[in-house]
Amino acid sequence: MFNTAFAQTSVADGPWGNGATWGGSSPGFTGLNNPIINSYVTVGSDAANQSLTFANSNGRTLTVNDTLIVFGDVTFNITKNNAAVTIGAGKVLIIFGDLEMGKNNAGVDVGTGGVLVVTGNITADGNNGVITGPGSVFTSGTSNMTGNNSGESGDLTALQNSTQFEEVAKYVNGDKDVPLPVKLLYFRAEVSSFVTLRWATASEIDNDYFSVERSENGIDFYQIATLMGNGTYDGLLEYEFIDEKPQSVVEYYRLKQVDFDGVSETFQPIRVETSSVMPKHKISLYPSVVENGQLNIVSDQSLYIHDLSVYSMKGGDMISVGNSQRSTDNAYSLAVDQLASGLYVLKVQTTEGETFTSRFVVK
Repeated sequence: MFNTAFAQTSVADGPWGNGATWGGSSPGFTGLNNPIINSYVTVGSDAANQSLTFANSNGRTLTVNDTLIVFGDVTFNITKNNAAVTIGAGKVLIIFGDLEMGKNNAGVDVGTGGVLVVTGNITADGNNGVITGPGSVFTSGTSNMTGNNSGESGDLTALQNSTQFEEVAKYVNGDKDVPLPVKLLYFRAEVSSFVTLRWATASEIDNDYFSVERSENGIDFYQIATLMGNGTYDGLLEYEFIDEKPQSVVEYYRLKQVDFDGVSETFQPIRVETSSVMPKHKISLYPSVVENGQLNIVSDQSLYIHDLSVYSMKGGDMISVGNSQRSTDNAYSLAVDQLASGLYVLKVQTTEGETFTSRFVVK
C-alpha cells in the first residue's frame, strides 16, 4: 500500500508545509528526494523565508508541472552530480533567493511558455551545467550555467519589460501575497458531430474573459469566440465552447485569458483531428466533353485540393497538381489543352481526406 506520509507529489493548492497539499504529510524542507509539483504551492512567505534543500545523493530532481514559489533558496548538494530541475510547458518556478544546482552535469530545462525566475544567483559547482528548453529564464544575479534555452532571458528588468510574463513580473515586483491571476487546470477537446472544448480554472483574479482561438496550421491563430470570465474567484470553475464548423481535417485550438486591465496570457494550443466532423463535399465537373482546353471542378462548399491527378484510360499519369490548392469560389479550373484527344479520369483528393473521381473526354 502506498504510504502518503512520505508523499513527494503535490495534489492540492497550498503551502508546502501543509499535509493536505501532498495528500498526506509534507515531505519537509530538507533531505528532499524528487518532489513533483502538480498544483499551486508556496514555500515560506515574504515575511518569513523558508529554503528547500535536497538529499545527499546523486540525481535528485525537482519537477514543476504547475506553479512553485519559494521565498528562500533551492539547494542541491554541492558534492553530488546530475541534479535536474524541469519546468513544464506554460508552468512557473519563482525563487526569491539562490538556485544551487550541485556539482557536475546539472541541468535546468524549461518547457515552451514556461518561466524560471531567480532573484539571486544560479550556480553549479562542477562541469557541464546547462540550461535548456524553449522556455524563459530571468535572474537578477549571475549564472555560471550554459544558457541554451531559446526563450526570453535576462535580469528582472527584462522580466518587467516582457509582454509574455507581465503577471509574473507584477507578482515578483509587487504584492507577493496575491496569487498569480488565472490557474488553468486543463484544456481539452472532444470530437463527435462537432468539437467541444472544455477547460477549468482553480482560481481567477480580475479575469475579464477568455478568447477561444483556432488555427489550421498551428501558427496563424484567429479568434472564433469569447467567454466571460468570473472576475476574482477562489475555487473550481468550468467552461465549455462548441465549434460546430471546423475548417480543416486538423485544427489547433488555444485559449487567451484577458484581465480587466487588458493584460493577457495565452496558453499552449492543443491539436484536434476533426475529419469526422467535416461536412462531405459534393463535387462535379464540366464540361464532360472538353473542346476548349478548360475543365472546371465545382464544389458545394469551399474546395481545398490536396492532390489532383488526370489519368489516360490508355495508362499513364498525364497531369498532377498538389500543394494544397484552394478555391475561394468553390471552383477550380484546370487547363487540359496539352492532352491529346481521348478518354481520361480525373481524381481529386481534398485536404479533408475525401476522394472524388470522374471521367471526361477531350476532343
